[in-house]
Amino acid sequence: MALTADSPQPICDISSRFVQANPTQIRKEVASANHYESKQYIFAYAFEDARRSTEHLAEQLTQMQHYLKLGKLEPGKNGRLSVLLLGRYRSDRPADLRRWKAQFSEQLDLDFKTVHSSKGLEADYVMLLNVVEGNRGFPSQIEDDPVLQIPMPAPDPFPMAEERRLFYVAITRARRQVRIYTSLAQPSRFLVELVKQGAVEIEPIDAAPLEPCPKCAVGIVTRRSGRNGEFESCSTWPRCEFKRNIASDESQKGRHPVRLSGNVAQGSTCPSCERGQMIRIDGKYGEFLGCSEFPTCKTTASLG
Repeated sequence: MALTADSPQPICDISSRFVQANPTQIRKEVASANHYESKQYIFAYAFEDARRSTEHLAEQLTQMQHYLKLGKLEPGKNGRLSVLLLGRYRSDRPADLRRWKAQFSEQLDLDFKTVHSSKGLEADYVMLLNVVEGNRGFPSQIEDDPVLQIPMPAPDPFPMAEERRLFYVAITRARRQVRIYTSLAQPSRFLVELVKQGAVEIEPIDAAPLEPCPKCAVGIVTRRSGRNGEFESCSTWPRCEFKRNIASDESQKGRHPVRLSGNVAQGSTCPSCERGQMIRIDGKYGEFLGCSEFPTCKTTASLG
């Protein structure tokens, strides 16, 4: 069966592969009518502090409006951009939504919907909120969730089948990009699955990067303390028994993203790995300095 979609082809491909992981799902070949081009189509941001998540979302909206005014971002319909905030539950609605609508009304059409009520809608940008593991996360694990009680032709034996279809709905609302917000401690199994497939990378905003558990692909690798010192294991322990020793400090140099403050000279030795040089890089949001040893070393700095 062939379908035509409004999301860019890379989003169609990722979402189709994700939903069709369920062998009972009807196989569909999706061709996009949207030729929007971008270096990346799905972003994921992880936060240790939930308050930082709200701040980051506000920063992204501010940046969108600023770039639209400068002509660095192509406007959508009527010279504006539409941004749809999606949550699995009504309680995911940001407390600052009304203030944001007023603040960004000059350039952005901003709205919040639950994923279930977003069917048939679309927006230039989709911000998918609270994509975490837990009872009121995404996927929902509440057995008597009203959405899960919708009559279906027959029970689907595939785990989280209806939630998987809802996640598909969420990411295919976007005409340009999807930006996913998660927790460092409890990232959604759906997001971990996309990471394992190489479809997305989780960018840690206020802490070290996340690594999916190499054994179960549901949890993340978490540092713990034991009788013989610190070690790493799966966040879903004891359900998953993955465990490994922590590498030496020397081998860890430059592994995690580091943002240097102050004046950093172009061509100077990288202070994190002490091997590379800080070179000029042309990024998505302008020029900056980065270590020449990337991706082994992920140190960056502002271009003074």
